[in-house]
Amino acid sequence: MLQIEGVLSFTQEETGRIYSLKVRLEYPREYPWAVPSVFDQDKQFRPSANGHQFPDYRLCLSFPEREEFGLASEQLSSEVLGAALIWLEHIQAIANTAVFHIPTVEQGGGSLRLALAQRATSVEVLRLLISMGPIELMHFQTLSGTSGNAPPLTDPTNGLRFPDLNNGVDPNTGARGAAVRQMFQTNLIMPEPCPFISTTLPACSVVRPTNTTGVATGALKFLTAMGLFIGQSPEFFSFLTSLATAADAAQREV
Repeated sequence: MLQIEGVLSFTQEETGRIYSLKVRLEYPREYPWAVPSVFDQDKQFRPSANGHQFPDYRLCLSFPEREEFGLASEQLSSEVLGAALIWLEHIQAIANTAVFHIPTVEQGGGSLRLALAQRATSVEVLRLLISMGPIELMHFQTLSGTSGNAPPLTDPTNGLRFPDLNNGVDPNTGARGAAVRQMFQTNLIMPEPCPFISTTLPACSVVRPTNTTGVATGALKFLTAMGLFIGQSPEFFSFLTSLATAADAAQREV
């Protein structure tokens, strides 16, 4: 089980007074099939049914707009519950981002190995590359299935939107229909025909293109652009760039 602690700060509308509440977010092992819970970490409020707080100091977030909440009565205020809901949605958006981020890296890793294998001369290097490639693709399949369970939502703190991909509407163009529904169906993990690569291709399954030109430096630029290496030193990037350049310069000798 994953536990995250943080501090909620909220302003009471009537008085303008700022309050803080330390909370603990718990993700169960069954997540995302089971919902996370938010707890009053310091037990600041007295549990009560009217205050929407369970005896274990877990917050009930079902009805944040009810009027009976109030700090004076030692019950959770609507501001606290509203802030908790916003924080919970924000954490869920972070989890959604991660669950899409990981298979994105894995699909690139799979095609990278297949492309570099075409330039390898050493039998040992070749064996490593062709052994790792399928494993990366299996990771991609598995994690793509997991990402399909990410709930649609909009992060209330920054507007980041995760659309409902199963409603038959292309979130990019607004197009509708059976073909759109199939293209965005979230529980598909097998290779599918990809008309966006080229409409002249036959209806055959595609894993990834394996063009070898600049594949290593391209992968490095892609991973850097997606923020994977945020905070790394200039020396780190210089070293990776030299490795990628050398890999792209490799020529098969046999």
